Amino acid sequence: MNQIEIEKTLKELKNEVQQIKERIKLMEYKFFLKKSYLTIKEVSDYTGYTESTIYHLTGRKKIRYHKPNGKTILIKRRDLEKWIESHPVEIMDELRTEPFPINKPSNSNQKNNSDEY
Repeated sequence: MNQIEIEKTLKELKNEVQQIKERIKLMEYKFFLKKSYLTIKEVSDYTGYTESTIYHLTGRKKIRYHKPNGKTILIKRRDLEKWIESHPVEIMDELRTEPFPINKPSNSNQKNNSDEY
């Protein structure tokens, strides 16, 4: 084999290795989606929070968790999703439909205004 053939073969091998890596990642992702219970590391990867933050949240009992062997912390995917969903941020459209507390008429203000006239 000459130098050109070797370089071509190496390039083809690199492409094949890259395709295999992508397939493995896809398989891992599909497996991850089917898991009911997640480790601290998996929760960290899923949420973007550090593992330390996840430990802190479980330690303060903010997120429900399980310790089946007394050591390893497992978090049920649905419990994690419930926790995430329990902290929504209102969007501007929702804020516009709700009157602000200072603009919202209260019963006591209405009585006082009618008494003045």
